[in-house]
Amino acid sequence: DSVLSRCGWGWTEICQHSLRIGAGCFGPLDGHAQTMPRAELVAIAQALAYFEQEPSLTIFSDHLNHVREFGKGRAACLLSAQGDLWREVWAVIDRRRAQNFHTSIAKVRAHGIEKGQPDPTVMPAATVGNAVADILAGRGADLSQVDPAAVEKVRRLRGKQDLVIRRLV
Repeated sequence: DSVLSRCGWGWTEICQHSLRIGAGCFGPLDGHAQTMPRAELVAIAQALAYFEQEPSLTIFSDHLNHVREFGKGRAACLLSAQGDLWREVWAVIDRRRAQNFHTSIAKVRAHGIEKGQPDPTVMPAATVGNAVADILAGRGADLSQVDPAAVEKVRRLRGKQDLVIRRLV
C-alpha cells in the first residue's frame, strides 16, 4: 500500500580486497510517493553526493530501469517518472564532469547472496555492497513506518468507503 507503507534508501562502499564496509548511509524516503524506484534513486543521488570528489566512480544498482535510464542519458532520465530525482543526480554528475571525473552506473543482481546466486559478472564487493545496502534501506524504512493502530484505522475507513460506494452504484 503506497499510502500506508514507507520506503527507505541505503548505500554502502565495500573494500574490493577485504569486502569490509568502508562507508554507508541510510534514511527514510521523504515525500508522499513511497516507491522502491524512488528509494533506489535517492540512494544513488546520496552516494554520488558523498563521493563527489572521487575521480572515478561506479555505482552498482540492482534496479535495472535506473541503469538503463542512465545509459540513455540526461534527457531520458529527466523525462522519466522520477525526473525530479534524476535532476539531482545529473547536477552532481555535471559538477564531476567539470573536473573530468568519470561516473558510471552498473547493474548488480538483486538479492544474489540471499538466493545463493551471487552475480558472476561483477566483482564480489558489488554483490556484498548490494546486500548491505538493502539492509540499510530496511533500517531507513523502519525509521518512518506508520503506527500500526493508524494503519488499522485507515483500513477500516477504506472498508466503510467501499461499502458506501457499492450502495451508491
